[in-house]
Amino acid sequence: MIKLKDLLNEVKGHTGGAAKKFEDDIITLAILSTKNKKEKNLTAIYDNNSNSFTSRKKNETILSVEKLNSKWGRIWKEGKNSNTAAKGSPTYGKKSAKSDIVLNNNKFPISVKLDTDFVIASAQDKKEFSGIFISAFDYYQKDKGKISTNMDNVITELENKIKLAAKNYIGEIEKRHVKSQDFLNKWKVKPGDVKKAKAFYDKLVTEIKNDQKKHEDEYKVIIDEIQKGIQKNINDLLNNNLELKQYVTWEALSSSLKYNFQIPYASWVLSPKGLYDISSPSQSYVKACASVSSLRIGGLPRGRMRSGKTAALRPYIKQIVGGEKVDITNVLNDINGMVLGMKIDVRIKKLEAELKKLSNITELYYGKDGNLLLEFEFKQMIKGFYEKVKNAFNSIKEYVMGVVKKIINKLNVLNDANIYDIMIAIDAKPIGSIKIK
Repeated sequence: MIKLKDLLNEVKGHTGGAAKKFEDDIITLAILSTKNKKEKNLTAIYDNNSNSFTSRKKNETILSVEKLNSKWGRIWKEGKNSNTAAKGSPTYGKKSAKSDIVLNNNKFPISVKLDTDFVIASAQDKKEFSGIFISAFDYYQKDKGKISTNMDNVITELENKIKLAAKNYIGEIEKRHVKSQDFLNKWKVKPGDVKKAKAFYDKLVTEIKNDQKKHEDEYKVIIDEIQKGIQKNINDLLNNNLELKQYVTWEALSSSLKYNFQIPYASWVLSPKGLYDISSPSQSYVKACASVSSLRIGGLPRGRMRSGKTAALRPYIKQIVGGEKVDITNVLNDINGMVLGMKIDVRIKKLEAELKKLSNITELYYGKDGNLLLEFEFKQMIKGFYEKVKNAFNSIKEYVMGVVKKIINKLNVLNDANIYDIMIAIDAKPIGSIKIK
């Protein structure tokens, strides 16, 4: 039997950045929480085991576990990073986990997010980019069965745009104009090596200026072309066909199709403000994300420049102060290259406003079929039932009023009628004898 101490040590032993530490802290507190749902009690547990937490995100960790336990109320016996629990192989693109953590024998693949703007999906690989959209389009068509000619044309047009973007832009490297002054003092050297470092910088500045006289800012030109062209075309087509966009957003959020519904796909999103089901395109969180998200094709620095200017220059400075020669052209190519890629962005305030517009989502309910319904869906279900009952009563009311009106009309006629007229009108057949006084 695995001991709690061993589990906590395993979690603590994971390496990674701030986001990774936050995910590990959620696992740690979940294991320690023993179903506890109250923020006050979770805070005490956190404080009593403060050495087990490393992310410095105390409040976010506590609130996230509170949402986790309020929904499921389970004893969490184990938790892992999704990469270590991964079973599925990607059907497109590169292998990268979509869920961040899995709990209790890999049954709960969860994507962890903070209450900040976030990226639903990103891709600098051509196959990864195309795969998100094409797989979602295929799934939409299978899910819906027969679709209209118009929708079939929309999907065809989108597929052509996606393929064109993948071919011409995604993964391509474009040169940008960098500001030479941005690299001043971006090194750490001993006092005796400052002169060598400064000479290197002066040479780099000259190379930057000469290069920019020869070439226009290719990156700026291509981004302007993308934003006014294919990026706008794709966004417009998706925004005008929101249900189809929900399928794309679902795949971007979960990678369900990429991994054939196997870990490291994600079926839940956990944040300090809620636990959200993303197991299908019809889930409310997916719909909200689809409504407020937008696709962007832009660039990221390549190589060491992704870690900053100091990181990019460090190896060259080391060579210079060590007496080695450095090809300044290689340095320039290292710092001015931008790799084009796709991002689907969500602004958290817009997402929260959209969720609020749908309804104040605070709890989860189960429907008749066992599928989870968010609070607003539950309200919609009740509202729909009420409308049906009201319409039924209105129909009965109209029918009854019609009958009453006919009776009143008949009575007005009967007021002047004799007994013979009445018998003829109602098709009465006398039985037995009739006595007339």
